[in-house]
Amino acid sequence: MDTVITLRGAVSVLGRFPALAGVDLDVARSEIVLVSGPNGAGKSTLLRLCAGLVNLARGEASILGYPLPQRRREVRRRVGYLGHANGLYPELTVAENVRFWSRTAGAVAPMPPPHCSGWRWPPACTIWPWPTCRPGSAAVPHSPA
Repeated sequence: MDTVITLRGAVSVLGRFPALAGVDLDVARSEIVLVSGPNGAGKSTLLRLCAGLVNLARGEASILGYPLPQRRREVRRRVGYLGHANGLYPELTVAENVRFWSRTAGAVAPMPPPHCSGWRWPPACTIWPWPTCRPGSAAVPHSPA
């Protein structure tokens, strides 16, 4: 199994609040994972941790083979995070938004599959390698420029 995300006892603290408390997770390449729960359950924090945007306070994490927090910079260069308040341009297609924001971040954008190329926002392609198009947040791996 080609694992792209591994979390063991992952804890992330926002301020003094443990937004994630002991998460274990394995995600294989091309696997689709649904993250669901009530407000405040830690869904966004989990995605932000996987994108290298929040600190790992305790536990172990490996994203695309890079251990966190030691290689957080490499993770941040290869994984993008698209949250709820996102600054997307509804007049652009999904592919155009991904290309624009990848260039803004200094990264090379992956090409979405043809079935997503003409779609407007929303819906959004939500998971790499773009198997489906539907509304939601995304963590999109990309290559450094």
